[in-house]
Amino acid sequence: MTASNPSTGAPHEEEDPRDPGDDAMGQPPGPVWDPAEEGLYRSDTLQVLTTIADEAAFRRHGCELVTFEPFRRVYTREPFGKRFARKYGINALHIVPTGSDWYQYPDIDACLAAVADATAPGATLYGSSMGGYAAAAYADRLPVSKVIALSPQYSIRRDLVPFETRWAAEAATITFQPQDGKVAQNCHLYLFYDPKNPDARHAQMIAERARHVTMVEVPGGGHPVGPVLVEAGCLSMLIMATLRGTPEQAELDAIIQEHVAKSPQHHLNLAIHAPLAKREPHLRAGLAIDPRHPKLRHNLALWLAATGRLGEALPHFEYAVRRRPLHPAYRRHYMEACRKAKIAPAADLLTAADGSPA
Repeated sequence: MTASNPSTGAPHEEEDPRDPGDDAMGQPPGPVWDPAEEGLYRSDTLQVLTTIADEAAFRRHGCELVTFEPFRRVYTREPFGKRFARKYGINALHIVPTGSDWYQYPDIDACLAAVADATAPGATLYGSSMGGYAAAAYADRLPVSKVIALSPQYSIRRDLVPFETRWAAEAATITFQPQDGKVAQNCHLYLFYDPKNPDARHAQMIAERARHVTMVEVPGGGHPVGPVLVEAGCLSMLIMATLRGTPEQAELDAIIQEHVAKSPQHHLNLAIHAPLAKREPHLRAGLAIDPRHPKLRHNLALWLAATGRLGEALPHFEYAVRRRPLHPAYRRHYMEACRKAKIAPAADLLTAADGSPA
């Protein structure tokens, strides 16, 4: 997806909130799991799966971590947070929907009742984007003391959040449940978000309605912030610090500030929100970390073309297409740049990788 920076009109590549790519934990999607797998609860709309690291502790106390799935195109990947729980030996429950409907299902109460029975008192609820929305909205239905919400929405209902257009198509088809637009009151909410992203408005709306909240900015985090924090090597630090204690905002800010600049995507997100004249240093900083990053190369090409340096832009356009041959915007921009430069595109790029004409 390509958009223009409001302050400059110059094009840049924008994240698609419907396709987080990497797992919102910041990890590549895990192996395919069978939707018919037995779990703690199962209906036509919701399923609860488990990660049990310590069977005896689970039987005595229940699970210490509960996760809500983020928006996905297909819900047949390993559940959100499962590998994290497995890696750190954490007993966890994973609430997985059959579709991206923001958990607006008639049986959500029955599902949460089953989860509550298997959740340890004082557990932590964790979600990203759509899952962060659910965590902040439904936490009072569970015996949890903390919520970790990465890039959550307050709602996507247009009458409640008229500024929110990213999921307008989904919102138009959803019958919203009474809990939508409400925020949990009986636990501490930790909200992680990019202050330059529309998520900041959602975080503010949640904070205004919560009793106990810590707002944690992730500069250049984009949507969702999880992948940037994993690239930076600090998501697990933040989650474990919150899971095992009650960190202050300053402690979490310090971890982010120490590590976030290690993420190439962080620099790309800073570039997207920067005025045209200040964009290049962010793009170059990201490419210094990962010279093969196709989004950074594509955005550098867009910047170079926008500033009249089409000849320098062409190799970067071509590189992005070679790394992502089926990406329609990459192909389109490369072909447009070739036409403007009055040169022929590379012969092997005239046909897309799927055999269709470019």
